[in-house]
Amino acid sequence: MPGESTGAPDGPLLRYLRALEAFDRAFPGFHSEAHGVTVAPENGDYLIECVRTAHEGAPGSAVQ
Repeated sequence: MPGESTGAPDGPLLRYLRALEAFDRAFPGFHSEAHGVTVAPENGDYLIECVRTAHEGAPGSAVQ
């Protein structure tokens, strides 16, 4: 997944990852494998690294 846009919070990529995460929790021992996803050992949450784009008016944004 590195370099890919995650899209909207309710978009297809994040919905897909939430479905895989739910499957992994429902069926321990039959975990999914997704490139670029790390599973938190303490709670099973899916973790991905992403870059937040600057939006006008957002804290720390260079856009004025």
